[in-house]
Amino acid sequence: MTAAEPSVDQVALDIQELLREQEIGALAVLDEGGHPLTCWMHFAADGFRVYLHLFEHSRTHEALGRDARVSYTLAAIPPEGYSGRGDLRSIQVRARAAPAEWPEEVQRAVDVSREQFPWMQETRMLDAFARTPTPAGRSFYRLDPLDALWTDNRVRMLWRRLITFDDDGTSISDVRPPT
Repeated sequence: MTAAEPSVDQVALDIQELLREQEIGALAVLDEGGHPLTCWMHFAADGFRVYLHLFEHSRTHEALGRDARVSYTLAAIPPEGYSGRGDLRSIQVRARAAPAEWPEEVQRAVDVSREQFPWMQETRMLDAFARTPTPAGRSFYRLDPLDALWTDNRVRMLWRRLITFDDDGTSISDVRPPT
């Protein structure tokens, strides 16, 4: 069954819902030789922006210090696998990474992480971020989306749209079919 073509507002809501529902995705950065380096990360969504909690001794943190260009992907894969493919949703995003340096933004990253991940409410993992300065060896990065490929098989199989975000990554400026 094919659903009606979603409006831009509905696409925006569906993307934000996916970003809030899916905790773990794949982040791609560039290593020191310019080769892709991919790792699994916890993504905490704040609208279309996402936050990542990193340890500063990691390859990912080092890569972000060299080059702010990243991409990531998140998917809602039906538990029944292939037979549930009609409910698959996914997003592939190109983004700019920036360290969360201001105390207010660090607190926002902590808050959305705790809101999104129920298990985090039972741990003190992020308590150190309440101190100023932020704890040595750990940091948050904000990923501001540039553009994305959105797939929503609930509309119809392989329904895809190219998404362009505004300059600050807080809203969608264009939705169009891939060419």
